[in-house]
Amino acid sequence: MQQMLADVNVVRSYVYGGTSQGDAERAATDLVSWSQRMAELFPPGQASKEYVDMSPQRAGKAPAAMQQAAGQLLSVVRTGSRAAVGTQLAQTERDGCGTCHLSDAR
Repeated sequence: MQQMLADVNVVRSYVYGGTSQGDAERAATDLVSWSQRMAELFPPGQASKEYVDMSPQRAGKAPAAMQQAAGQLLSVVRTGSRAAVGTQLAQTERDGCGTCHLSDAR
């Protein structure tokens, strides 16, 4: 999870002009790769037992939600539009990361 957060922060830095599009694309690609391993790293049947604040429903839908959100973010990063990347990053944090990490997650 620390690496996923680091990747998100690189993309955020790109939005604010602190890093290059290439760096943001590498970070977004890495985020996609990690998101594809979420079910392996945090099995839904086990994750809700280890993280008592996470319902089995949230844990079950988290891997797919993060994969979809990360894939969409990578697509937008490839366009090079900082504004669009910022918008997509917010959506990724809400609909992907937020599936587990926000108290009001769906």
